[in-house]
Amino acid sequence: MRSAVAGPVIGHARSDDVNGEKMGIPYDLIGTGIAIILIALAIYEADIKGRIIILALTLLTFLLPALFRSAVLNLICYITRLLLGIVCYIYLKWQSTI
Repeated sequence: MRSAVAGPVIGHARSDDVNGEKMGIPYDLIGTGIAIILIALAIYEADIKGRIIILALTLLTFLLPALFRSAVLNLICYITRLLLGIVCYIYLKWQSTI
């Protein structure tokens, strides 16, 4: 028997739901992982002042969402982490390490 309401019937799991969680490729985690690897490489190659700046920004973007629960702050820190990874990639290319 079909429901008159469009969409999944309440109580039935969709094919992409497992235990109430969405399945799929976690692109946000992949991007964060790549950014962390690039940040680590840049820390390895940078001088002392550069290491302090990179470490401070990285720690700040991970600690702020843990200290202050906000969806907007979490999004801002996530975007900052990705931008920091991009900047570290540019720095590594400039240093011709990669």
